[in-house]
Amino acid sequence: MPHILIQKTAADCALALEHSHPGTYKTALAAELRRVGISPFPPSEVTSYEKTFDTPWHAGGQVDLNLKLHFGYDFDRYWFEPLGALFGISEEKITELAREIAIRAMNIPDTDNYLPDPRQQKWNALDRHGSSRRGTWHDHGGYPRVDNYSFYYSYHSFLAVAAKLLSQMPVIRRVDSYFSGDEEDKWRAWLDRHAVTRRDGKWVADRRDPAPLTRRKWIKDHGQADWLWGLSADDFFDCLCSQQSPPQWLFVNGEWSDCAGDLVETIRVSSALVNPETSDALVNALRTCEDSYGFGLPYYPSDEMNLTTPPFDLTHWICLKESSGDRLDFFDPYAKEIPFPPDEVEGTIAASLGLLVDAERREWRFSGETAPSLTCEIWSNKTVSEREEPFRSGKRMSASIELLKTVCAKTGKELIVEVQISRTQHRTYRPRDEQDWGYIPPSHKVFILSSNGILRGACESYKLG
Repeated sequence: MPHILIQKTAADCALALEHSHPGTYKTALAAELRRVGISPFPPSEVTSYEKTFDTPWHAGGQVDLNLKLHFGYDFDRYWFEPLGALFGISEEKITELAREIAIRAMNIPDTDNYLPDPRQQKWNALDRHGSSRRGTWHDHGGYPRVDNYSFYYSYHSFLAVAAKLLSQMPVIRRVDSYFSGDEEDKWRAWLDRHAVTRRDGKWVADRRDPAPLTRRKWIKDHGQADWLWGLSADDFFDCLCSQQSPPQWLFVNGEWSDCAGDLVETIRVSSALVNPETSDALVNALRTCEDSYGFGLPYYPSDEMNLTTPPFDLTHWICLKESSGDRLDFFDPYAKEIPFPPDEVEGTIAASLGLLVDAERREWRFSGETAPSLTCEIWSNKTVSEREEPFRSGKRMSASIELLKTVCAKTGKELIVEVQISRTQHRTYRPRDEQDWGYIPPSHKVFILSSNGILRGACESYKLG
C-alpha cells in the first residue's frame, strides 16, 4: 500500500545517508529519491473553482461504490476535501478511494456500523481530563495526542490515497485565482503540513531553550492583595531592560508568561522604526489609547492605519514567523509545544547592518564578531498533567543597545517600543466567598529609543548607552 508520508520520509532518510556518505547510492538512484513526493506531471491549469475531474479509477469503473465504512470525525471536510482540491476531485470521490484502501488493503471491516474500539474506555478516561491531556480529541484537521482506532485507519488510508493520486494525476493550478501566487506549490505546502515541522533533520525540541533564570521580583512576594492591578511605571522598564543577563540590552519583540501558583503574568513587547519628526505624535496617540489592543503598535502595519506612509513611515524591522501549528510532531513531549519557527531580523535590515545568524536563528552577530548582538529565545515548561495548570513559556528577542543605536543611525529613524503587561488568576475552581474580578485588560507603556542611546518614556528618560 503506497503511503505518501512513508515514501517521503524513507526517501529523506536515504538522502540524508547519501549526504553523510557520498556514493552510497548510484547517481540515477539518488536522483529518483529526490523526486519522491514530487508530481511527475506538469500542473494542469484550470479556470474555474467549480470544475472537478474524474479519477482514472472512477472513469474505468474500478471503484467499488457499494463499500460501507465510517471515517473519523471531521475527516470529510478537513482532511479529504483539501486533498481533493489539489487534484480537482470532489470530497466524495476521495472518500470512496479511501474506503476502498481501508477495506481492501488494511482489512478494516466493510460495515455501515461504527466500529468498536477495544480501548474506548481508556480513551474516554483520557478525554475526560480536558484540554491539558487532550487525549483522542481532534478537530478542524488537527492531530490528536493519541490515535484511536477510527483516526488510525482514516489517517493512513487518507495518506495512501494521496500517494495514489500523485502517481496518476496532475496537481491543478487555478489560473483565475485572485491569489494566483499561492497556487504555485500548494502540493508541497500540503505535504509539509502533514510531515514533521523541521526540514533540516532536526526536531523542534532541538530549538527549545531553558527557561530564563532571571525572573520578576513579584514571583517571590506575590501575596499582595492588589497584585492583579498593582502595576507601576517601573514595572514596564523592568520588563524591558532589567530581565536581561547581559547589561545594556533591551527586549524588542516577543510574548512570554511567568507564573507563581495560580498567578500568571504575560508580557508582550513589539517595536518599529519611525521618523524622528513624528515619533512623539505617534507615541502620544498610543499612550492615550484606553484599549491597548484597540490601537496598539501593529505587528504588521497596514496602509489603512496611515502609518506606513509619510509623515510616520513606520517600518518593521522584525519579521514575525507564523507558528507551524498542529503538525505531526506537535505533541513531542520534549518540544513542550514551543512556538516555532523563531522570529527573525527583516532581511534588508540584516543585510544593511552586516548581521549574520546561526542555523538555529538563535544568535545574530556582526560580521567578524564572536559575541552576539541580538538573540531569540524560545522556551516552555509545559507538562502533560491531570489538570490544566499555568506554566512558563515564551518567545522573545533582545538586542544590545549598541546594535539598536546602529539601527537608528543607519535608518535615520527612532525606535518605538511598546510594552504590555497583563495579569490573570488561573482558577479551575473558585470558592463562593471569593470575588471574581472578571477580565482585566492589559496595561501598556510606550518608549522611544534614539540613536544617542536615550530611552524616553512619558515623563522620564534613561541613558542606556
